[in-house]
Amino acid sequence: MLPAAFYLAGLGLAMPQGFAGAMSPFPGRAGAASSLIGFTQQTSAAALGAAVGHMLGQTAWPLVIAIAAMGCLTLVIWLVSRGIRAPRKGIEIWEEQIGFHDLDNNRLDFGMR
Repeated sequence: MLPAAFYLAGLGLAMPQGFAGAMSPFPGRAGAASSLIGFTQQTSAAALGAAVGHMLGQTAWPLVIAIAAMGCLTLVIWLVSRGIRAPRKGIEIWEEQIGFHDLDNNRLDFGMR
């Protein structure tokens, strides 16, 4: 039980930063992103909790397997999504957000032609 307590304490410390990082690409839609994160977390927890509760008997192995499987799934999602989350240069992000760029001449274009 003590290792699970340490794991959950670490999860409680890391999860808020994870949520903030997940919402940072969408500052204009932070509320919707937060709702989606909460919905996904609660739905998956309910489904996994029901499955583990159904399999529990004299041993805690179903719980151990579920925690390990979700940790591995998290690692796989993180590895697959690294290209999406790659940081870009500040000027590229700024140019994309304001939409003023001339890719042919590699300079800003403020539409004053």
